[in-house]
Amino acid sequence: MNKNGEVVAIVPNVRCVECGSEVYIDSFATPYRGELACENCKTKMWVEGDMHAGFNVTRLYASLKELEQIWFLLEPIEQSRMTEASRCYVMAPSMCESACFDALVHILRRVYGGKHELGTYVEKLKKDPELADLHGAISYFGSIRNKVDHPVTISKPLDAESTFAMTKRLILGIARKKADKLRCKAD
Repeated sequence: MNKNGEVVAIVPNVRCVECGSEVYIDSFATPYRGELACENCKTKMWVEGDMHAGFNVTRLYASLKELEQIWFLLEPIEQSRMTEASRCYVMAPSMCESACFDALVHILRRVYGGKHELGTYVEKLKKDPELADLHGAISYFGSIRNKVDHPVTISKPLDAESTFAMTKRLILGIARKKADKLRCKAD
């Protein structure tokens, strides 16, 4: 009730992690734990919490916007793996990392040829003078490839976030420097 004695419904809301729009939650559905989509930009989010303690909002699917400019260079299997990685990002981080590795290995096989594993391609990337500016991303994959290729631990969401971001960065860099190799083999 407000100061005039009128019954006022409190409608909890959260902010969209993409566009900042308010997304309303049914006040009778709190505490709330589940998936919500922004009506404005359609971004899907995982929301947990209640009206009193507040809500924790996380992007459910990682964004692939950075890859839009080179998406046409990717083969359907590479596009599929990156889409899978974006959808596994929050709820299945080990699968996210695995899908990122699959996409990256497939791209590197087109660029360098052969049917090698990621470790071999990481060594080729390190020696490639055209990709010297990507040394940080290349080193990242060199340091974690065994963890994902031969899993003995379960990835955490932060692991998936880092791997997903580094995969996008490396794919963009490779596409910019090696577009001729990707284009020829995609056609």
